[in-house]
Amino acid sequence: MTIERVIEKAVQDGGYEDFSKFYQGVPRWPEGLFLDHLFWQSLGKAMGWANEETQYSPHARGVHANDPSDGEPCFCDEPKDYLNYWHRFIDCLVSGKRAEEFFETL
Repeated sequence: MTIERVIEKAVQDGGYEDFSKFYQGVPRWPEGLFLDHLFWQSLGKAMGWANEETQYSPHARGVHANDPSDGEPCFCDEPKDYLNYWHRFIDCLVSGKRAEEFFETL
């Protein structure tokens, strides 16, 4: 998948706010998006990553942020599966590859 298509999916299918409207005519490089956790959450929603079991899945490590018996929702129930892909993206860059190479694997 191309970078343009990935951004399009995050905006159209994942609900990511169109980043261009925040920058009033100033060109924004897509690399800035890749540092935004909301971009990755939106992309994850668009790609259906919440249905995958990863180390970041709820309760995967058996650790809770609060006492489950108090009736309060635990933040660890929020989908964090996008983190797996975000970390893989960073690993790709650290290994000397380009962002395009990572997104081609999606």
